[in-house]
Amino acid sequence: MSTNAHIHEMYEAVWDAPADLVRRRVLADALLEVGDPRGEFIALQFETSARARKRAQKLLDRHRRHFLGSLAGVLIGGSDVWRHGFVVEGAVRLMGENVDLKAWATVERLVGYLSPYAPKELGSVHLKSLRQVQLVHFEVDRYDDTRIDDRPHVTALNRVRACLGSARQHVLQRGKEWLR
Repeated sequence: MSTNAHIHEMYEAVWDAPADLVRRRVLADALLEVGDPRGEFIALQFETSARARKRAQKLLDRHRRHFLGSLAGVLIGGSDVWRHGFVVEGAVRLMGENVDLKAWATVERLVGYLSPYAPKELGSVHLKSLRQVQLVHFEVDRYDDTRIDDRPHVTALNRVRACLGSARQHVLQRGKEWLR
């Protein structure tokens, strides 16, 4: 098996069990062996020293697109938060696309900017770690956004709930669905 295939399998293992930190450390070691800066980044994010945090931030600033991989064109720039080498929070425009991205597996919190399209991303089977979704309407200034039961908000919220499915309704915190 080639080195690239082996590393790809390790990424798959992380995405299959995002809470298993041992898998992330094994991936970090493999990436370090082939000279991939993400290996150092993952390893540094397990450390707690100020020096490690500073070096990890420099690596992230320099290699963010590479580290984001398939999420690079999906997450809104600068909204990403990382833990143990993977994205755990971010903001995204919910356009009903990019559903089949395995890199969603580590994302725990999303700020979703709604569009007129069904936010199918929220129904992705790959969003295994998702615990919280907060919503922002694209055209929030066109509506009276002080009440959640205004018609455009109810329609948008119903689209979100339909995409989330009944098993994942808990990620929307009642009364806190909308960001201001």
